[in-house]
Amino acid sequence: MQRFDDHWVVSAGDLVDDLECGHRVGLAHALATGLLSVGDESVGGADVGSPGRLVATTPVAQVVPEGATGGLSGRLRVSAPDLTAVRHGEAHERRVLAHLRRCFGTDGVVEIPRPAPTPDALAEASERTRRALAAGAPVVYQGVLFDGSFQGRPDFLVAAHRDPRTGAHSGPAQPGHYEPYDAKLARQARPGAVLQLAAYAVAMPSVGVAVPRMMHLLHPARESGMAGAGAPTEPGCAGGGRGGRDDRAGAVGMVRSFRVDDVVPMVRHARSRLDARLAAPAVVSDPSWAQPRPECASCAFSEHCTEGRAAARDLSLVAGLRTEQRRVLRGAGITSVEELAAARDEQRPAAMSAAAFAGLRLQAELQAAQDATRSADDPLGTVTVRMVDVAGLASLPVADPADIYFDMEGDPYALDAAGLEYLFGAVTLTEPPSGCSPVAAEAEAFRAFWAHDRHGERLAFESFVDWAAARLREHPGAHIYHYAPYELNALRRLAARHGTRERQVDELLAGNRLIDLYAVVRRSLRISQPSYSIKYLEPLFFPDARQAAVKNAADSIVAYESFLAYRAAGETAEADRVLAEIAEYNQVDCVSTHRLHRWLLRLRQQEGVAARGSVAVDPGALGADVPGAVEPASLAGDDDPDALVDALVAGLPPEPSAWSADQRARALLAAAVGYHRRENKPAWWTYFAALIADRVSLEAADDCAVPTGWAVIEDWEEPSGRRRRSRRLLQARVDPNRPHPFDRGESVRLLYPGPPGAAGGTTDAVVERAEPHVLLLRESVAPDAVSRALPTAVLPGAPVRPEPKPTAVRELARRAVAALPGRLPEESATDLLRREPPRLIGPTAGLPVPEDGDDQVTAVLAAVSALDGSYLAVQGPPGAGKTYLAGRLIQHLIAQGKSVGICSTSHKAIENAMLAATGQPPPPTAHAESDDVNGAEGAGGLEGADGALPWRPLVAAAKKQRSGAPVEPAHRPPWDTPRDLRALAAWREAHPDGHLVGDTAWAFANPTLAAVPFDVLIIDEAGQFALADTLAVAPAARNLVLLGDPQQLPQVVAGIHPEGADASALSHLLGDAEVIPPALGYFLDRTRRLHPAVCAPVSALAYRGLLRSHPIAATRAVTGVPAGLYLHDVVHTDNGTRSDEEVSAVGAIVRHLMDRLIIDGEGSRPLAGADVLVVAPYNRQVRAIERALEAAGLPGVRVGTVDRFQGQEAAVVVTSLTTSSAAEAPRGLDFLLSRNRLNVALSRAQVAAVLVMSPALLDSSPRSVAELHLLAGLARLRAMACTDLFAVPAHRPGEPTAAAAGDGARDGGPGAGVPEPVTEGARVAGGPRTQMHLPFS
Repeated sequence: MQRFDDHWVVSAGDLVDDLECGHRVGLAHALATGLLSVGDESVGGADVGSPGRLVATTPVAQVVPEGATGGLSGRLRVSAPDLTAVRHGEAHERRVLAHLRRCFGTDGVVEIPRPAPTPDALAEASERTRRALAAGAPVVYQGVLFDGSFQGRPDFLVAAHRDPRTGAHSGPAQPGHYEPYDAKLARQARPGAVLQLAAYAVAMPSVGVAVPRMMHLLHPARESGMAGAGAPTEPGCAGGGRGGRDDRAGAVGMVRSFRVDDVVPMVRHARSRLDARLAAPAVVSDPSWAQPRPECASCAFSEHCTEGRAAARDLSLVAGLRTEQRRVLRGAGITSVEELAAARDEQRPAAMSAAAFAGLRLQAELQAAQDATRSADDPLGTVTVRMVDVAGLASLPVADPADIYFDMEGDPYALDAAGLEYLFGAVTLTEPPSGCSPVAAEAEAFRAFWAHDRHGERLAFESFVDWAAARLREHPGAHIYHYAPYELNALRRLAARHGTRERQVDELLAGNRLIDLYAVVRRSLRISQPSYSIKYLEPLFFPDARQAAVKNAADSIVAYESFLAYRAAGETAEADRVLAEIAEYNQVDCVSTHRLHRWLLRLRQQEGVAARGSVAVDPGALGADVPGAVEPASLAGDDDPDALVDALVAGLPPEPSAWSADQRARALLAAAVGYHRRENKPAWWTYFAALIADRVSLEAADDCAVPTGWAVIEDWEEPSGRRRRSRRLLQARVDPNRPHPFDRGESVRLLYPGPPGAAGGTTDAVVERAEPHVLLLRESVAPDAVSRALPTAVLPGAPVRPEPKPTAVRELARRAVAALPGRLPEESATDLLRREPPRLIGPTAGLPVPEDGDDQVTAVLAAVSALDGSYLAVQGPPGAGKTYLAGRLIQHLIAQGKSVGICSTSHKAIENAMLAATGQPPPPTAHAESDDVNGAEGAGGLEGADGALPWRPLVAAAKKQRSGAPVEPAHRPPWDTPRDLRALAAWREAHPDGHLVGDTAWAFANPTLAAVPFDVLIIDEAGQFALADTLAVAPAARNLVLLGDPQQLPQVVAGIHPEGADASALSHLLGDAEVIPPALGYFLDRTRRLHPAVCAPVSALAYRGLLRSHPIAATRAVTGVPAGLYLHDVVHTDNGTRSDEEVSAVGAIVRHLMDRLIIDGEGSRPLAGADVLVVAPYNRQVRAIERALEAAGLPGVRVGTVDRFQGQEAAVVVTSLTTSSAAEAPRGLDFLLSRNRLNVALSRAQVAAVLVMSPALLDSSPRSVAELHLLAGLARLRAMACTDLFAVPAHRPGEPTAAAAGDGARDGGPGAGVPEPVTEGARVAGGPRTQMHLPFS
């Protein structure tokens, strides 16, 4: 940023600084105004851009701290930047420039010299850029964008119709259309780089060209031999669609493309926020340092902040203290290490458990004691150890001569940010250790498994697993030791990613053959060091271990990136040198793990702790679905899952970007073979971990409950009648500040602790009552297992068994393997996997097109009737008539004598679609007789009142009776309910002329039902229906219809799967597009629910602006409240899953809306509680709002999370985002600001939607490009929202009602009621600032 006379000129880098860290901007502002200055020790001058960017271009500014408070001396010391990064970055840019000159000729690349940092020079350079673009130069290098208040210099401006890879025309000439390209050395797209590009794009009209549609990052090619590969799919990237691939690589490097429109709202918000900062006087905050964040790595002031935190003895120095815990402690007045060390029990914050508080206090006490012993001669001081729990040490197995000490190295930036595990290192002992004495270094043999590409990663992973598994089979007492969970999680991830060695890894985990020494240390010991990284523990058992050039994980990543750069540049000697340094670092880590293990064994012996050995789980005792269980003997030969997977992937090119559509389909089918097993693994691993976890770990988990107290409500009852288990009723008291995740009727497990070092045990229970502060649990056990003990925790129940779905997928895979090496069989499942357009009967080219452009139902009916063993996708946004279409389609097909199945993710969705086809029966009469609802003719006719003809369903339909569901003859459905699948199959035989069957995937994957295929199977809610489940049910029908909307609630995925295998059926087809491609199906583009003023922001958020409102939706109104989206900011801090400020605001909004009139067409009625729906992201906020509305006398309002409300609607929807800022978001921004979840929340509204939020949420720093897009989506919603919801006084009973919204709309024209965008931060004068000053409260 620069100050010229009376105004500021900001750069794109300044906007990035504003995005990443407001504190950085404050220091830069003080520097630019002269409040701070660069010291005499500076090695280089300041750049005209941002100090935050100096790390890559000029020497880094370092603020000199003064005193413990971090106050400034007013001088800045500038240190040298990372010269290696600068050198490689400049070399990469020069390579790109040379390539473009070869492609376009020297005259085709116009270079604009760097201007002096003055307004006149910038204006002159901007004019030269404008002239070059007007002349049609193919490329402008270092063009200058300047409008008097903003200046930017994109690396390259390339004509939109020219291909930078070859120089060829990629389309017709588009005069005046250019796109910005930036060369970035980093191998991943970072949010700041994408925002910087978007800032350039927005500024391009300053040089006479339009704002482009696309913008691009140029990364170095992966390696010299792979320059032609396309960029991988990445959230936020765009090829054909957002996140798609782009094959414009080659010598130019790797190109990642992004839609400008996806980021522009965030550019405007950042510019508005930065302008507001600069309009205020510059100040240096006190303290002048900020809390650590990921962006510190690229900040000029990071060392200043680090030194400031150390001088202030900030709580962030306490090892293991989380950000949320720091916030809670500071709220209780505890702000430093010493204050925490001296804190009394009564100072414990209510939101922190006693165990967690005591653990953090002890850690602070130990660290303070060590820090007191530090000196200039002994900067480390005295490291001390305190035993806190013998269980960790007791769990260590007995040492074995064949033990393996394991460490991995990974580079998250390799392979274009897809990440690469490039080194699997292991140390073994070449001679048996002598007791517990230290082992000589020469007895520790190092083995390395290297990988430098994705195929190599698979080979290295397989080689390591095969070697380790064989060694452990030969030595049953041996184990694999590692430090921290990275290795364990990486092995799981790699097995899933590559679809190989999954069972071997499961066996290692289930047998507890991998021992995490970090977990042992954290369970048993407290150490006075500020970190529990193994490097900080080494003074206790391996002093002077770190002498190599690479000393930590961050160094290893930088070194590996350097290796890749050297190898790509052909500098083999340097590449080999760096690789040797990485190997030495990894070897030291492995040796250190061994030395730690020996030290722990000695400590255990010294403390007199009895060794109980490691805890192995017998998966077979829990069922065949448990990871590590032996496969049933029936799974052999052609049906062996591993053999099927190997056959499907045999011969596939190592690089996925080289796969054909058929090869990609084979890979996806191979991944689907193990999908259900992988999906259940996390639940089992969590269960196994809970059996040996301590109380603090259980309290930190969000999927279980650790009650504060227990009470026996009903003592044990002996078995009686048909009940063969004993049972009792327990009450668990729960801290409402740590909400439990359980609901009434849910099956759970109760955890009982085992002896020290041994696993606990569980019993089964059912939740009979679930409230925020209490759980009522019906426990049941075998009679000989009755005990008076009380449990310690409530765990989730066992996952649902997936069979017969996995068997159905294997059968599909077997047929596919039988067709190899030829093309996969032509059937609906393989067409779907290949993403091929639907195959139709006859010579028709393409899907039927609605004749009048509006009658989509007719076109869909015609397309389904013409399917030839294929599929059709129909995307139905909220209120677009998806259920109506399903009913019409079913009636149409059955009228043709066809058999139809309807399947979905829930019984409710299935039954809604069935009702749309059968029709809704009349209410039962008091004298209606009860027929046998389980027979084949149970729904043949429902007798009418007063002797009228009996009501009959419009189609013959059946749905198997749900297991355990009560039979209510007075409320029987309009379809038959056979008792089981055999009876349902018999019912089908009795209705050969066309019928409907509804059930879940378990039924349609069952051979009993699938033996006679249906003509058409409709999968409702296909946006949430797993692709693997779709493959399981596809053989049950000749044709598939996928009906749903992947832009609403996404499919829930728990496991780790190969790329693409975790998609839903519809999201697989859409890829990263928001709307289904026309060649693959239909987009229902008219909503009858959303008023045009509500539809506009929803359509912009989730549907690329393609969703329109049906005219009927505009006839609805609420008096005195113009239709549309409203923004209500509530300023609050330190709130995570509950905000009392937003609870009060929601109550005031609901009260303000009550007793107005709802106008629907020609009718009207008073707005009641049932017409308002309140959505919150967390159960704690839901419960707080429910209690507040009840206390305020506002009954009937529906309150819940979006998961509860999909498919529902209300005149008004109020959405509370709850969380104060990203730092307090317990599940991250990707959950809180999920476009899918926001879409569902806002699209429930027929007339008005109100967004209640903390404005600080938009000030969050995104950790990824995907999060940047989420923030930009929120910024777009805010810009489209109104802020004058309260301009009209609340209606008071007895007063005349105000004019209807349609009559009082802003302009009365066709667009009446559509909110006008407002500038970020702006408010209508009458709007409230916070809930404390509402004019209607």
